[in-house]
Amino acid sequence: MVQAVRDEDVDWLGVSVAKPLRVLIIENEGPRAPFRRKLKRKLDAWGGSPLKGRVSVLEDPWADFSFGDKIWRERLAAYVREQEIDVVVCGPLASSGMEGAGTLQDVHAFLSLTADVRSRSGRDLLVLLVHHENKGGKV
Repeated sequence: MVQAVRDEDVDWLGVSVAKPLRVLIIENEGPRAPFRRKLKRKLDAWGGSPLKGRVSVLEDPWADFSFGDKIWRERLAAYVREQEIDVVVCGPLASSGMEGAGTLQDVHAFLSLTADVRSRSGRDLLVLLVHHENKGGKV
């Protein structure tokens, strides 16, 4: 007998998720083909509730999105609103519109850009920023 898995029974990175969420992924570096293969591996390994229709990937602009560009913020906010997106995962941070060396002022300025998207979308939106180590092992 197969037992159905309810969404609230599946944690994500140790965090309990109370309802199914709609996620938009913005891949901001690298070619599409390796990213597609990586995403397929992750989807194939997923053991939770069905994800059909709940995960989408920004295709245009590919690897060239910036929160610093007002037009892209407006387009992203419209998409978030229309598709009822709950979470935007974007990375890496350095190519997503973050300016400067990461001072408090730099971080505040960048967060105001993500807040602009949230405000324009009219939704409770989580923006999850991904960053990786450089070749020297530093973030």
